Amino acid sequence: LPVAALALAGTAAFAQASQPAPEPMPTPSPWTFDTELRALRTWRGGNTAGPLAEALRLQPGLTAAPASSSGLELHSRARWRGLSADALLAHERTDGGPGESTARFNELEGSGEAAGWGWNAGKKIVAWDVGQGFRPNDVVQQEQRRSLLASTPEGRPLLQAERFGADDALSLVWVNPHRLNAALEQQRRAEESALAARWYRRDGALDWHGTARVGRRTGASLGVAFAWVADDEVELHASARRLQRHDGWALADGTGGAPVAANPWQLGTQGAASQWLLGASWTGA
Repeated sequence: LPVAALALAGTAAFAQASQPAPEPMPTPSPWTFDTELRALRTWRGGNTAGPLAEALRLQPGLTAAPASSSGLELHSRARWRGLSADALLAHERTDGGPGESTARFNELEGSGEAAGWGWNAGKKIVAWDVGQGFRPNDVVQQEQRRSLLASTPEGRPLLQAERFGADDALSLVWVNPHRLNAALEQQRRAEESALAARWYRRDGALDWHGTARVGRRTGASLGVAFAWVADDEVELHASARRLQRHDGWALADGTGGAPVAANPWQLGTQGAASQWLLGASWTGA
């Protein structure tokens, strides 16, 4: 029996020693990068009906005819640890005209965590609210969404702090801090220095959003929104916001109703206003 036990122990030890050691798990790289190139061709034509078309028939050359164009866009994204960048290089040339080049950072920001809060500093896209084409509570990004082709929007300079729970989140943002002491005429729409906050909570299939904003020029505003996934096919959403002041178009002083040679409409600060939307999405099999 002692001899048999010794032989079994030796066989077990040999089998264990002959197995290859497991390979160590690869360490994820702190560096990521991707890029895409897009070629564009846009055909434009003038409207043959309406008052402008009638004026052009009476006086050809009154306004320049819309020109078609071709373009290239190079969109690159990179991230290294807590730093990230999103860059756009674009060139567009109109038919028979000069070319125009664009180079910008859509995002260039640093991020991290401290005392249970996540933070971001730099140029970043922060788009709130629940709508697709129009968002009353998109008080930070204030994105223009009526472009012909979808593209990555340009972010806003900001400082942001966020805290996340299992079913809720709180975001605090100071947008355009570098414009705090700029002249009021230079603080229009998305260029305004402002403090904003958003509270979010998930209640089953229902999402609740609440926003508040205080702008240096337009004052205070409050908003609320919800999105409800009713079933596998139907989603309902609504959003509303009340503003103390807003930027809007108005006739310049002294123009009245008389014909003028230049555009009489000017952007100015107006009184209280409200914005709202009701929306639904249906997705079938």
